[in-house]
Amino acid sequence: MHNVDKLLNIILFPRELYLRITGKRPSLYMGILFIGLKDVIFVLLSNYKDLFIDKIPGDMPLNIFLSIIFIVGMGILDVCFFSIPLFDLYKRFKKIGSVRIDRELLVKLMKVYIVAHFVILPAEIFIFILFWNSGNGISTFLFYLSGVLYILIPIWFSAAISRGVDTLYNFVPFYKWLSFGAILVWNHLLGYAFSYIIESWILPLFRY
Repeated sequence: MHNVDKLLNIILFPRELYLRITGKRPSLYMGILFIGLKDVIFVLLSNYKDLFIDKIPGDMPLNIFLSIIFIVGMGILDVCFFSIPLFDLYKRFKKIGSVRIDRELLVKLMKVYIVAHFVILPAEIFIFILFWNSGNGISTFLFYLSGVLYILIPIWFSAAISRGVDTLYNFVPFYKWLSFGAILVWNHLLGYAFSYIIESWILPLFRY
């Protein structure tokens, strides 16, 4: 059991880290910017030459300005659209179960979501770099490894959030699993929605 706890502390972060999360807002704003950057950066890098290299006068400053706006906007949308519906769901849990009460719980829930991104960030960077350089060919092992990671990342990410959420709310086992299911499904839906928004609505606004 001790070894399992040590492994979970590595792959999902220790509960002590989530317990240290406060309701202070300045660090939340910094986290929102990080989430926005993470949402947009891979798309910007994939289209870097078209967006920022050899542009006519006026195009590159406009694209830089749009990048900043979209980073801020996507960060706000991502954090709020994830956290607020789940916060409302957990209010219902509170009516029918034992849930820790905290006036700044919504801010802490948002920060749990932000912190959990750092768990999967190395794997996402690895997959991005691998496929960015796929024109040079990749080994069969790396190809299958990236495929396994791509499948596991949503579950891994949801498990990290669930660990933080359970630390904040102190759920009984039934609500712990119910919370994990809600987080997994909601992450899946938001992931598709934000990917569509970025590819279909945001990218066409840039000048190529």
